[in-house]
Amino acid sequence: MLRLESLSAGYGSLTVIHELSLSVGEGEVVGLIGRNGVGKTTTLKSIMGFVNIHDGAITFDGADLRRQAPHDIPRRGIAYVPQDGRVFPELTVRNNLSLSWQPRDILEQRWAQVLETFPSLRERLDQSAGTLSGGEQQMLAIARAFLANPRLVLMDEPTEGLMPQLVEDVEDRIRGLASEGAGVLLAEQRLDTALALCDRLYVMDKGRVDWSGSVDDADRADLERRLGARVQSPRGETE
Repeated sequence: MLRLESLSAGYGSLTVIHELSLSVGEGEVVGLIGRNGVGKTTTLKSIMGFVNIHDGAITFDGADLRRQAPHDIPRRGIAYVPQDGRVFPELTVRNNLSLSWQPRDILEQRWAQVLETFPSLRERLDQSAGTLSGGEQQMLAIARAFLANPRLVLMDEPTEGLMPQLVEDVEDRIRGLASEGAGVLLAEQRLDTALALCDRLYVMDKGRVDWSGSVDDADRADLERRLGARVQSPRGETE
């Protein structure tokens, strides 16, 4: 489905990621893990056409995404949930949710499911998105991606700032997307989340892939060492 081959990209002439290769298949959750500043977000932005590609290839179902304008990439079935929960603050929650690239009948089929997952959004449908808390705006961005019925979802630390119960709900929806055949590329710092959700992992360090493999083959102690920190559980307890 998605393939990055020897990708180098960054901002202006500055290269942030170097010769990075990875893939995501249908129904697969792939983790892109690493500390802050190693290039995870830049990798996702490269796929969406938001940064300068210096070398390498990005293909989705065999199509060259480097030749696509950023506004055309979502139309191919790729949804992006940025780390900052980017929403349109002047629009209502309802209008933000209605901005998906799908026919109305598909939106209606998924609407009830999304509002069941995020009941606090149901109570705020006619409220301006800019008046929501940071966590609520993150929920709105995630819900909007789910409504789009995507074939591939790029998620940048989607559970950051959410309450533990909502973290579980989001994780359940990510599993649900994969069970429906969507691929998920999850940029994440929390190793517990990645190990619980992902089929395969890519560990990044200084803009490069430092280790890759299946979760079953991963050595927890080695991953902790590569991440340079003790692992945090979903409740914030150090294990």
